[in-house]
This record gives sequence, structure tokens and C-alpha cells, in this order.
Amino acid sequence: MGSFGFHCASCDLPMLSDGPDRHDACFKCEECFGDGDDLGGCKSTNYLMSPDGEVFEEKNYEGYGVYGGKDAYALLAQTNVEAVREWRNDPEWEPSGDNDEDRGAGIDLAMASRKKTHEEIRMMLLEGITITENNIYHYAKDLIKNPLRIVCETCYTGESYKGAITGYDQMEVYEYSRGHKDQSWTSANDSDVGWVCDGCYGW
Repeated sequence: MGSFGFHCASCDLPMLSDGPDRHDACFKCEECFGDGDDLGGCKSTNYLMSPDGEVFEEKNYEGYGVYGGKDAYALLAQTNVEAVREWRNDPEWEPSGDNDEDRGAGIDLAMASRKKTHEEIRMMLLEGITITENNIYHYAKDLIKNPLRIVCETCYTGESYKGAITGYDQMEVYEYSRGHKDQSWTSANDSDVGWVCDGCYGW
């Protein structure tokens, strides 16, 4: 499985496994990378929130969905049991509590889709619904009641304008962590003498 990450559920900036630490400063202008608009280009401590109140702290995210020893997709399945049962059409499904065993169910919830049946499409047409690429599929994500909520250090410690977010239920109903695949993205540039911000690079 390739390296991937998530956006902060609060500020929506991408949280990365590559790049300077948020406390590092550009060696030319000496501006701290975490102080500017490009915080998403920095590494920081991240926090995976659970609806049951548990918080999994990850100080050195490696890019494979695990925060403080907890797989994010396994947690998604474990906290959305009814959604997994409905999607799999298996009313007896139960999470094992194990990262490896539950991860697949969580990935399905986040990403799986299937085409609607001919009968379902016919009923849509009879109801006057225009068939589009977006509504011809069922998406497992529509069944999720407890979305992934992973926040960056800035939002968790209250350094952003929203204040500290230290619990799952402190967030707005629709705030969740979108995935992103490019773990190498950063606004900073690595050099022989240290990290350089984008503005100073090339001087």
C-alpha cells in the first residue's frame, strides 16, 4: 500500500509525513514554517479522534494511516458497525478490534461504490430524476455516521482561530478528514544546509 495522508478535520490543511517540522524555520529568512499560510507543507503532531473519547497522538506520521498505533480505517469500521453491516449485507458482522482485520472494512466504507440495479435506475426515471454519473452509483461513505476526524497540532492545541479541539464532539457535524495521496507535497525545499521556504528558494 502506498503512502497517503489526510486533511485536518478542522482547518482542512493536509497533514504530511514529509517536509520540515512545523517548528523549523527557513534557514534564509528565519521564518518559522508553522507560522505562515503553508502549514500544510509541514510535519506536525496529529491526533486521531474517536467518538468514544479516546485520542490517538501521532508525533511522527509515516504515511500509512496509523496514528498512535491505531489504524484510522480500522477505527472507521469499528465506530460505524451498522454501516459496515448494511454495506456488506451482513447483519452479523462484528469488528475484531484488530487493526489488520478491520482495516479492509473501513477502506470499503470510505471508498467503495457499486452501480444501482436496473430496477433502481428505472424507478429514478419514473420519478423524473435525471441520471448522472454521480447518482448512478451507491457510495458506502453515505452510510457513515461517525466520520474520520484527525486534527493537526495547531487545531488541537488551540493555536488556530477556532480554539482548541481536544474531543471528537467539539467539531461541527460535517467536519471530517478528507484523504489525500501526495505525501511528498510541501511548500518547503530541502537543501544541503536545511529547509528553505518557497519564497527564499532560488536566491
